[in-house]
Amino acid sequence: MESLTEDGLTVIYDEEKEIITLDWNEDTHPQYNFLADLTQEQLSEMIIGYCNDYLNKHSEEITKAGEDCSAL
Repeated sequence: MESLTEDGLTVIYDEEKEIITLDWNEDTHPQYNFLADLTQEQLSEMIIGYCNDYLNKHSEEITKAGEDCSAL
């Protein structure tokens, strides 16, 4: 199980159960309250969209890093 806390949002990933859990304090970090209204499908689509955007934006850097590692 892995977890990361940043800017008041804790993301916990349980590899065995393949579950992502998000936790935050609704009073001190209300900017995350919209997450509670998302279905699992909507949240998955949002995360996949962010990942795809990141990969598209950084694809050249990622490809170069992969080429550098393959030389090892």
